[in-house]
Amino acid sequence: MNGSFSFLIILITAISCNSIQITQKSQAAETSAPGPQLQTQPIELDRNTASIVDAEIPVEAVTWDADLYLVNFTPPQEEKVRKAVTIIKKVIASKEFREKVLNYSYKGVTGFVDNGGLSNEEIYKKILEGAEQMGNRNKNNTMDVELELYHQTTKTIGYTYPNTVRIWMNKKYFNRYTPIKVADNLMHEWMHKLGFTHATTWSTDRDHTVPYAIGYLIEDIAANYQ
Repeated sequence: MNGSFSFLIILITAISCNSIQITQKSQAAETSAPGPQLQTQPIELDRNTASIVDAEIPVEAVTWDADLYLVNFTPPQEEKVRKAVTIIKKVIASKEFREKVLNYSYKGVTGFVDNGGLSNEEIYKKILEGAEQMGNRNKNNTMDVELELYHQTTKTIGYTYPNTVRIWMNKKYFNRYTPIKVADNLMHEWMHKLGFTHATTWSTDRDHTVPYAIGYLIEDIAANYQ
């Protein structure tokens, strides 16, 4: 899906996601001018990769798309993002993703941690609707975000703010990540754009929040498409 969208950055609070902890940023982050829009190719779906012939898969799962605006990406880095998006699209279009989201449970209870009061089915529907909290709030069946690369020698893999469409990715990790790991991280951060949060310090429970759990599901299921 092509097209571009404007963005509004009013930096107040931040959600910083990493392998160890989340840090709160109290000052505004500097941003550069918008970069190129990522253009993805239509994915050819078959019985094994998309279950398009399976009546259990909603049409929105097959038509789900991504519209990304990139800042500070080199052509090879853009290609890695493109591969990551292709992976996400295939996973979301799969029967396995639907089943794992709908049946997700923790400590014997069906549901995600910090689910915002939503059932698994409602979370799955929210993913397919693609209505971010900021920017394009329409249910357009699309991931609409901006990605910016930066570099810091910290443990922070990436972060975003609750009042902007932009997601920041740390080159320290991005450059050594496989497209599957990038897909995990991108989906995690996008869950924040849909309104989901998690604790600021690590715990076993935090791994089962919507952002972490959905990111891990993307990574696990993606192995089927290698």
